[in-house]
Amino acid sequence: MKNKLKAERKKYTTQFYKKNHITFLIALFATLLTAALNLWIAWVMQQMIDSVSGVPGSLNLSVLSWCVAGVIVAIIMLKGINYGDSLCK
Repeated sequence: MKNKLKAERKKYTTQFYKKNHITFLIALFATLLTAALNLWIAWVMQQMIDSVSGVPGSLNLSVLSWCVAGVIVAIIMLKGINYGDSLCK
């Protein structure tokens, strides 16, 4: 019974990856970019909180606004990658 399930699983796994290498790489790239973007958003929020609370050495509002603009551009690019990936399927 166990060997039969393992053989079927291998067959379906092979079928899933067959001719899907580019799609898999695009999805992997988008996932890594999303993780980096989430870290970037958390860092920008921490900097904003430091700036509002008056911590010495915090970033200026102009620098933070450029960071937020960069986050928005990165989100738009990631959504474009995900949209392009869905068109490939």
